[in-house]
Amino acid sequence: MLSTHIFNYLSDISLQACSVGEFNKYTGRITGNFETVDTFHRWASSVHVVNNVKVPLVCINAIDDPVCTHEAIPFDECRMNKNIVLATTQHGGHNAFFEGMSGKNLWWVGVIEEYFSVLHSSSLMNKNTGAPAFNT
Repeated sequence: MLSTHIFNYLSDISLQACSVGEFNKYTGRITGNFETVDTFHRWASSVHVVNNVKVPLVCINAIDDPVCTHEAIPFDECRMNKNIVLATTQHGGHNAFFEGMSGKNLWWVGVIEEYFSVLHSSSLMNKNTGAPAFNT
């Protein structure tokens, strides 16, 4: 349990944070007793579960995402799993994959539609059930 002193410190510093990364640096890192904020981000990432993915999965992550940071993206682990497609963009933030000046459309919708279309027409698809016929 956090002492009152540490809790008050974390409360004060979290209100002064100018970014999610800065907030994590002073809260998640300290309360979790991590050496660096990058270590905290890696611990909180999906790195520990991507090797268990047994069905087709597409992941889209912006490199500038302040929540799911670049350091936490499990690049190597995703490359090793044939069921995962990992796509990254330089910009997009967190849930901000809008397109056009109006920002009314989300570009990732088209990407996912194309992914499913290719997957559905793939020879790896089980034509009888419509389910992916991947080896686990």
